[in-house]
Amino acid sequence: MKTLILLLIPFFAFSQYISVSQDVKLATLGDSEHGYKAPTRDVLIRAGYEKGYNVFLEYENANLRPLFQRLNLNAGYTFEVKNFEITPAFGFGVIKRKENFWQFNAGVEAGYNIGKFAIIAIYEAVQRTDLIRKPIILSLFAGLKFKIS
Repeated sequence: MKTLILLLIPFFAFSQYISVSQDVKLATLGDSEHGYKAPTRDVLIRAGYEKGYNVFLEYENANLRPLFQRLNLNAGYTFEVKNFEITPAFGFGVIKRKENFWQFNAGVEAGYNIGKFAIIAIYEAVQRTDLIRKPIILSLFAGLKFKIS
């Protein structure tokens, strides 16, 4: 996974935006069913190109046992109305825990633009092929988007 992330650094370097978000539930409530107290780190980083169409890489890192990492390539379309943006998207990638697992995801990002920044919320459904009981996990992330160009 480290090698793959290093190979993708040029993509991040030439992106038009980067966003950083935190899973709201793990930050505020934790996950008592699995023994995680609040706040538990689950950071989602996105970087991509946006010209109506939107292509972006997504990296998630969660402080779970064992460590949870997810890397995806996503595509979507951004709809703009005044200062608001809504981007439905879907993608595929890999989950790294003890082993690597392929996965698919779909979600929507809503944002409010303030100059080169945006306050964003991301609602995402992820196929968790590393889990047996819950193959689809729904997550809500909140964070900031930084527009580079």
